[in-house]
Amino acid sequence: MIEHDEAASPEDAAAGASVIIDDGRDWAAWLVWAMNSRRRISEKVFALPPERPQIVKVNVKPKKKPRRRKFSLFTDF
Repeated sequence: MIEHDEAASPEDAAAGASVIIDDGRDWAAWLVWAMNSRRRISEKVFALPPERPQIVKVNVKPKKKPRRRKFSLFTDF
């Protein structure tokens, strides 16, 4: 099982579809860089991707299970 203090590896079986892994990095500048990729290609400009600084430590949380709602064929009027 993954402890909250450890970093989660992609090979870990527990890090599958049952948990949400937040790497704690600021991806905003990288996303803007990725959106401008076609513009840079058309202008024939090369730019390295920006750094993605670590803001908070890695966070591993279990996914919330959806609520089961009771289904009724008949409603009272």
